[in-house]
Amino acid sequence: MFISLEIFMLGIAAMMLLSGVPQLMRILKRKSSSDISLAALVIVIFGNLCWTWYGITIDSSPVIMQHGISSAVMILAVPYILKYHDFS
Repeated sequence: MFISLEIFMLGIAAMMLLSGVPQLMRILKRKSSSDISLAALVIVIFGNLCWTWYGITIDSSPVIMQHGISSAVMILAVPYILKYHDFS
């Protein structure tokens, strides 16, 4: 039994959209973000924002939504990462 390409792509998009949620939940639960690289997070957010801008320029709703939501989740995590990060 095979699933359609549309259903498969929808599943992949949903997983990519929500990829930052488990990390945010873990930070809030453990009240620690010491194992998260701030430099890598900034690079990922910048990349997602670039993809969002690209989606806007080519008028592609799927690209805008996917990377816009992913960026929003990661940006939402930044204050908690900074709050619970051990800078020593």
